Amino acid sequence: MLTFAVIVTAICLAILGAIFMRIVVTGPRVRAEIHMAFQTRSTNAQGATSSAKTPVAPCNPARRYAHEVTSS
Repeated sequence: MLTFAVIVTAICLAILGAIFMRIVVTGPRVRAEIHMAFQTRSTNAQGATSSAKTPVAPCNPARRYAHEVTSS
């Protein structure tokens, strides 16, 4: 029984060691790929902000008529 526990423990440690070595070896390349992907992304925030053509509803409508939006 002890031999079985030692074998299972050794297998688990070997798997963890292999994962750690893979992270250490491939880490710089993966970080560079992520960095390049973010550099090539467009920073265009089209439609994310309101303009004078599209008015924004008030944050706190009147308490009496909460379902109605007051005009400014």
